[in-house]
Amino acid sequence: MTGVLVLAAGESKRMGRLKQLLPFGGSTLLRHAAMTAMATNLGPVWVLLGAEAERCRETLAGLDVRTTVNEAWADGMGGSIAGGLAELDRHAPGLDGVLIFLHDQPAITALRLVDLVAGREETDLIVASLYGGVTGVPAWFHRDLFGELFQLRGAQGARKIIESHASRLRRFDLPEAALDLDTPADYARAGGETNVTT
Repeated sequence: MTGVLVLAAGESKRMGRLKQLLPFGGSTLLRHAAMTAMATNLGPVWVLLGAEAERCRETLAGLDVRTTVNEAWADGMGGSIAGGLAELDRHAPGLDGVLIFLHDQPAITALRLVDLVAGREETDLIVASLYGGVTGVPAWFHRDLFGELFQLRGAQGARKIIESHASRLRRFDLPEAALDLDTPADYARAGGETNVTT
């Protein structure tokens, strides 16, 4: 069984308002991501919150997900990954790995995430997405790497861990991951509102 971590702690400076709560797919961007994670049926889903955590938690009401708040979210993604994974591992200690993905990559479907995880082989420690020449998240990490993920702090994401295990890394072609909603223009291209100013 694989746990799923949805990263959604940032304050969305470049977007101009909190992108977790932007309307998308009939709900919000964050709820859309959580529902995608649930639809994989891979295992328990944990959502990592930070900025305006209570408002974000409200948009997840009724979903079978758990949340963890990184109070030091402004320091970067590392602490969110470490804290969320620690909670996930404590509540579901039998996991074989964890799938980490961002809440602002809405073109990625549950089926594609399932394909990413299913494509791993016995010797793989990591299966990471390949898009636009970038190797990154969504990515699956074997539980043997949980110790390294627990040590992440500050702005350090999982990229360094991916790079340090290149010999046991499998790349999964996932061009949809290139749609990463960071700015109002990105949001407009994804079919969202064109005016996202506060």
